[in-house]
Amino acid sequence: MGDCLLIRFGRHQPRIEVAVAPWRSRNVRIFLGTMLTVSARLGRCQPRCVAPSGALAQYDIMVPVKRTSTLQEGKDPMKSVLVFYVSRRGHTARVARTICESITASGGRAEMMEIREAVHEGVDWSRYDVVAVGAPVIYGTYDKEVFQFVADNRDALDGKPNSFFNVSVVARNPEKATVEGNRYMQKFLQRSAWKPKEAKVIAGKVDYPAWPWYDVLMIQMIMKMTNGPTDRRAVIDYTDWDDVRAYGRHLLSLA
Repeated sequence: MGDCLLIRFGRHQPRIEVAVAPWRSRNVRIFLGTMLTVSARLGRCQPRCVAPSGALAQYDIMVPVKRTSTLQEGKDPMKSVLVFYVSRRGHTARVARTICESITASGGRAEMMEIREAVHEGVDWSRYDVVAVGAPVIYGTYDKEVFQFVADNRDALDGKPNSFFNVSVVARNPEKATVEGNRYMQKFLQRSAWKPKEAKVIAGKVDYPAWPWYDVLMIQMIMKMTNGPTDRRAVIDYTDWDDVRAYGRHLLSLA
């Protein structure tokens, strides 16, 4: 058996084990002496030699390691964002998911939670640094559970950096894609018991084939009044996904 070196790091206390053979090798003695000298200079090392009955001798050299990590016990340094949402046909859920993906890609931690789940299952607010709430505009207003949720959790929302975003097809027009120019955003800010610190308007999607007939009729009427598409075969995604990702990065920066 030739000379061999085994370096092993313990889970709790780093340990270097040097296993050498044969016992009388001059190279081994030189190497071991060098290791002991270096480890001694590192401070507080306790070299221990154990000579078993066989030809193989094992040396344990305890070398203190200074921790350079900034991690604190029980503290996650990664900033986290929780996105609450309501989604009627799935598009707002996709917006929320894209926001979360952008946050994760930027080095943060993000979770999305449907408002209905939050109401019934509860929320551990302490786990998050930033919260956002998103909802689609439905026939000019919002689902009543959105207003109820933000009212019931106003103190928890106000206790963190927060933002509200809405999703509406009317925001396809640039002048209605701003907080000031979007009347549905203004309606929310006026009616809501919770006043978000920031707000964001996101353009939605026209998807006639996916809507039930009564939605088709109602939205066609709205589109006629706003010079939008009325063809029942139309599927048009007006969402600026790069802007949605930028919004996700902005939420992370609030932490």
